[in-house]
Amino acid sequence: MTHKILAGLWRYSPLILLAVIWEAVTEAQLVSQYALPTLSGVLSSMWTLAVDPDGLVYHTGRSIMRGATGLGVAVVLGTSAGVLMAWYRPVRLLLKPFIQMFYPLPKSALIPLTIMWIGLGDPSKITLIFIGSLLPIVVSSFNAARGVDTVLLWSARG
Repeated sequence: MTHKILAGLWRYSPLILLAVIWEAVTEAQLVSQYALPTLSGVLSSMWTLAVDPDGLVYHTGRSIMRGATGLGVAVVLGTSAGVLMAWYRPVRLLLKPFIQMFYPLPKSALIPLTIMWIGLGDPSKITLIFIGSLLPIVVSSFNAARGVDTVLLWSARG
């Protein structure tokens, strides 16, 4: 039993050493509290957030809601657009230039514009998640729909 405890301490000794150095450096005020808060302060704040009803659980739920909303809308619209592009040439001719133009654009470049246009609330975050996931979904759906063997399509119809 003692051997397992010592093996565990040895395995995690780098983390324990880092924690001890972190606490010592911040307590000795070698680094500003604003740049690096004490480890005990960080753990205390984390505990406070975890037990507070308006803390970590609430905000985690809100983040999951925003992510699921943005991704869900992107999946529905992106899959529909990709399949329609694969099946109908006029749709492909209409949408492909926009896909080719916006796909290489770094999505992080849209953050300031989205904040200016929509604000800092949930809609801007949902919009950014939507934009970031829409184009890869459209391209993947298009490639998947174009890659289906014609014989399989005939079999499914008949």
